[in-house]
Amino acid sequence: MTPTIFPLAPLAKVTSKIGSGATPRGGERAYSETGTPLIRSMNVYDLCIEREGLAFIDDEQAASLDHVTVAAGDVLINITGASVARCCLAPAELAGARVNQHVAIVRTCPEVLDGRFLSYWLVAPGTKAHLLSLARAGGTREALTKGGLERFLAPVPEMPVQRRISSILGAYDDLIEVNRRRIALLEGMARRLFDEWFVHFRFPGHDAGSQENGLPIGWRRVAIRHAYEGLFDGPHATPPPSDNGPVFLGIGNLTETGRLDLSSVRHISEADFPRWTKRVTPREGDIVFTYEATLNRYALIPRDFRGCLGRRLALIRADTASGINRYLYLYFFTPAWREVITRNTLSGATVDRIPLSRFPEFPVVVPTDDILTRFDKVIAPIFEQLHALGRSNHALARSRDLLLPRLMSGELSVAAPECELEAAA
Repeated sequence: MTPTIFPLAPLAKVTSKIGSGATPRGGERAYSETGTPLIRSMNVYDLCIEREGLAFIDDEQAASLDHVTVAAGDVLINITGASVARCCLAPAELAGARVNQHVAIVRTCPEVLDGRFLSYWLVAPGTKAHLLSLARAGGTREALTKGGLERFLAPVPEMPVQRRISSILGAYDDLIEVNRRRIALLEGMARRLFDEWFVHFRFPGHDAGSQENGLPIGWRRVAIRHAYEGLFDGPHATPPPSDNGPVFLGIGNLTETGRLDLSSVRHISEADFPRWTKRVTPREGDIVFTYEATLNRYALIPRDFRGCLGRRLALIRADTASGINRYLYLYFFTPAWREVITRNTLSGATVDRIPLSRFPEFPVVVPTDDILTRFDKVIAPIFEQLHALGRSNHALARSRDLLLPRLMSGELSVAAPECELEAAA
């Protein structure tokens, strides 16, 4: 637990609600394009909501989950699975949403405990480690229980102190959120450009009448092994954790929208690093993806990344100079590729998976070298902007994370970080 000089109280004493939702009748078949948002564990990240991939349910299904209606200022925490203990504050625009059975709502008594302050406490390193130890204590399946959350201790300093700490840390998160929205816009731009050129075939100089077998002249439908240099999977075990060191990537670090989220990572020691990179050391431009359990998660390895693949992850190494790696990355989000994955998914007793032994033969469409080069000249600057914004967010998050445990412990006065915050802005 994060040490603190502030008085502690069990959450049951300072909250008005702790409870999780349920899967709507019919499961994913009940989801619709519009309606009431349903927040799932894939949407909950430490200190932020991932809005892409939100599910929606109709009025009847929402009424059946009326008891888990989200209010602005609620703390949302994942209580099962690989993302257990990730938590964030519910944004005002998602007030009225529901949560499924993997997410719990923690609603504070506002006169005693500020919700945003609590969310920062729950992601503080020592607190997070304690939550994870509780989740793993229940057996093979990681889970936090309602009773465990009710007994969990939170600091309750004077309300002005809580609000000041929340304001200081929140200023960093507000800057991060602005960058996240810019990132989402750029990602959307890249996907729309890709679809225009390579799904609808409306690339510069196209001729709608010049097609052969449903593709523009010169384009090929080939086994994906012809488009990359190497395919590597990660280790089939998990190394001992370390307080710092290289990153051990997990499924939870890959978002549904194609982003590598490193806000919460597992580290391995420098001594263990050579052993866990015997098969491959991820490098800039590699495409990392999931092949078991949670499928269809893809991300590009960023510049300056140092780490190794975790279980159920693999990567493709493709030529970065030609831009084929960026092309393949965007191709993986097309309906054509998703259909290939669906056809090749093996449903096991516990998890779904795609066989990596067959992956090299999965079909992809490859354009002419000229079109690929022209596209990459357009798209590469967008990826550079994405990289710059990602680095900015990483620096902001690092500054916030250095302050967070010191503010929560009471070691640092709330008046001290003002100059640092102004410099970060």
